Amino acid sequence: HLDNLLLRDDGRLFHVDFGFILGRDPKPFPPPMKLCKEMVEAMGGAE
Repeated sequence: HLDNLLLRDDGRLFHVDFGFILGRDPKPFPPPMKLCKEMVEAMGGAE
């Protein structure tokens, strides 16, 4: 999912997974990274 994404002052995205930090990771295998057009635009676009 795309929840828990934070934008740093320098423009970098930072993912915080509170469940994992607290030892409650619900997934036995991590999914591949999901990159949507909104995230690409937040990083300055594809070009």
